[in-house]
Amino acid sequence: WKPGQGDFHILFPKSIATWVKSGVPLETLNAANVPNSAKILPEFLKSDEGVDLQGKGLLYWRTSYALIHNSQYVKNPPKSWHEFYDRRAEFKGHIGLIRPDAKSSSAWRQRLVFLNAFLKDKMALPIEQLEKDPAFQDAWNKLKDFTKYAKAPLASEPVNLFEDFNSGDTHIALYAQDYSLWSARQGTMPPTIRATYPEEGADEIGTGYLAVPANIPPEYKEVAFKVLNYLLSDDQQIRLITTMWQYPGTEITDQVPAIAWEMVPKLDVLTKTAIPRDRIRKDMIDYIKGHAKELLP
Repeated sequence: WKPGQGDFHILFPKSIATWVKSGVPLETLNAANVPNSAKILPEFLKSDEGVDLQGKGLLYWRTSYALIHNSQYVKNPPKSWHEFYDRRAEFKGHIGLIRPDAKSSSAWRQRLVFLNAFLKDKMALPIEQLEKDPAFQDAWNKLKDFTKYAKAPLASEPVNLFEDFNSGDTHIALYAQDYSLWSARQGTMPPTIRATYPEEGADEIGTGYLAVPANIPPEYKEVAFKVLNYLLSDDQQIRLITTMWQYPGTEITDQVPAIAWEMVPKLDVLTKTAIPRDRIRKDMIDYIKGHAKELLP
């Protein structure tokens, strides 16, 4: 492709930070060319994943994993991971876990979130130091013990987890809030699926950003700016939470219909409980993957 003749005019990347660091030319976005971007908190315009965005991305939505539970069976979901662990016998055979050697990120994410609940600030330590800590060894043993109470066999991938929810075999699991609740609305998960956040956290806050390539023709840029402005409009942002169960990127949560909060926790709950991103580290992820056999029941 020649400069100015790219094959896309709007970018919705998995990681805006990666794109900014790569040096790919992206348009500088602000309230002058995308007026609704003024409704985004400055902190989300400034950086993502610790990378200075240089004005190259606009926050579209926020989301997280959550404790997904079928309210038909779970009337009083655990309020914390400590409570969940203490009540593990109550849920025996109905806790949904993805195999630790599965391809899905949920394979390591479910375990990392559990460990974080018992280790908290120590999760920031390098794994070489952390694995020698008695607190880590205790948390790891708790994780192995907790696994014995999961639905057997463990789900090979998320699709199998959904099948287990549909069959009534699984009642509660840590998984993506947006996809789980959207699936319930589509009829591919039970309609009684709900989400809650343990007080020690269910995940980091996931973010979705929009960007515009800088080397496309000016007339296409103007169209791209208008599309971004539309996606950041109050109407579209409210549809994110009421349809996709993703939190708005703009500050309009006060306009969200009250019925939405019957399905998901409010954004301030997510903000208070979210796991700091510096605890979602590659060395910890690799450790979990490398010790997957220990985490099979």
